[in-house]
Amino acid sequence: MSNGKSVFISGGATGIGAATAAKFLSAGWRVAIGYHDQKPEARSGALAVPLDLRDDESIRQAAAEVLKEFGSIDVLINNAGILRSGFLHERSFTDIHEEIAVNLEGMIKLTKELLPKVNEVIINIGSGLGFVGKKRLTVYAATKWAVRGFTKSLAKETPNLRVYAVHPALTATAMGSAKGMAPSWVAGVIFDLATGRLRRDSGAEISMRDYRFGRLLAPAMRAYHALKKLVRLAE
Repeated sequence: MSNGKSVFISGGATGIGAATAAKFLSAGWRVAIGYHDQKPEARSGALAVPLDLRDDESIRQAAAEVLKEFGSIDVLINNAGILRSGFLHERSFTDIHEEIAVNLEGMIKLTKELLPKVNEVIINIGSGLGFVGKKRLTVYAATKWAVRGFTKSLAKETPNLRVYAVHPALTATAMGSAKGMAPSWVAGVIFDLATGRLRRDSGAEISMRDYRFGRLLAPAMRAYHALKKLVRLAE
């Protein structure tokens, strides 16, 4: 049974996006999934729309299709992203452009297109690499650092909404590693943020490394990592 609430998840066919879609569906939400290469398996109640974040017209069409079906959306989750490794001097201009287009530019454009019809929450999926640099991932890390700035600025522009960035640590997806945390665990935190079960100020960043030992220990883990940062700065 639908609870009347609606959510649009970009990159919803696999990994964290698919796990998040399943979480919302199980709670009775109306769910739209944006997909690119791999169309998601048919799920009861889910609307699957083609979405290429490198293409302006695809972004406009996907937004229009979702709004035609739902009228407005309560929650927007910008999850779609790609990761391409290689030393910067080895990367082609086309390769660099596509990674930035999907991870940052397309995300911003999709948000802009849907923004007047978002009722409650926007969640942008960043990465733990948005806090630290890593060789062979210069472009990816740059886009995820930018997601943080976009989230904080958008929160100031839209006081009527709650806007967050969620930063997964290593996750057991095709982009991550089998040794990482389960996508369903990340999806649970995203769902709790969207529904208000997890209360944070708009513009807040949620690092999944703080939740590796569960929700109850997350505040202590945040304090621990903040203290480590202060110690490093003092050295």
